[in-house]
Amino acid sequence: VVWLDGKEHRFIEEMGGKTNFEQMLNELEKRAAEPAPAGTGAKEPVIVLRHFRMNESRAAFQSASLDRYTDVEIDAVELHDLRGTPTEIAGNETVVLAGGGLGNAVLFSIGQAFRRAGSKVLYFAGYKKMIDRYKVGEIEAAADVVVWCSDEGPGFVANRPQDRVFVGNIVMAMKAYAEGALGAQAIPFAECQRIIAIGSDRMMAAVAAARHTVLAPFLKLPHKAFGSINSPMQCMMKEICAQCLQPHVDPATGKRSYVFSCFNQDQPLDLVDFAGLDARLKQNTVQEKLTAQWIAHCVGAGAA
Repeated sequence: VVWLDGKEHRFIEEMGGKTNFEQMLNELEKRAAEPAPAGTGAKEPVIVLRHFRMNESRAAFQSASLDRYTDVEIDAVELHDLRGTPTEIAGNETVVLAGGGLGNAVLFSIGQAFRRAGSKVLYFAGYKKMIDRYKVGEIEAAADVVVWCSDEGPGFVANRPQDRVFVGNIVMAMKAYAEGALGAQAIPFAECQRIIAIGSDRMMAAVAAARHTVLAPFLKLPHKAFGSINSPMQCMMKEICAQCLQPHVDPATGKRSYVFSCFNQDQPLDLVDFAGLDARLKQNTVQEKLTAQWIAHCVGAGAA
């Protein structure tokens, strides 16, 4: 506590680490509630925030929650959110996860979180080649039932009696499972309340479209469906450079809007303009090809 210009200034300072928004508000409440020293004549202190590194967005920081304080001075506050928005984890639901290739590296932690929350998880793990599969134990721990899919034969071998295998793409596997072509369903596909797809843009677009075509007879309505949109990113600072700008189109009205994928990669499949995403992903192809050629040249020169 210091006195400046006849007013009491109460500093809330953090020189390192990370503080979330709610913790900061709690500290504000505590400091503002402390009475001013007797005889000072001060009626209300100035709350000064210094050297905070906030894991929140600018919108959250500018929240109306701060309006209750009549005199808040912001000094050297850094706003960081390199994490984006976490995946919504719901309890007591039946969740279908669809992972393509490297997308499975993200989904097995999401599946485990859903199971801890009390949800049932039906996991479709898709790969182009059988050699691409990894972290089998973690994926099994993330799901009550796994359907192992590969584009090439002869196909995987399931380790658990409730799991299934399929040769073909992930949408074909979902349809085969839902029809009962893979045998008894330990988790009925018709009970699905939430779908999360993570993979290439084409894979997620295929899952989005299939929900309204080949999978429509087997799905509950309404159900929630999200894709982890793999927009190109650069600054990773949350809504700064617009490298990750993603168009959305409202299917009912056709209205177009834009979101920053770095703010939240989990986006409703029915809103995502996948043609726009494809165009964004292609914008760096020249640099990517040149880099690949340069690396190949350097590796070749080193080997020689």
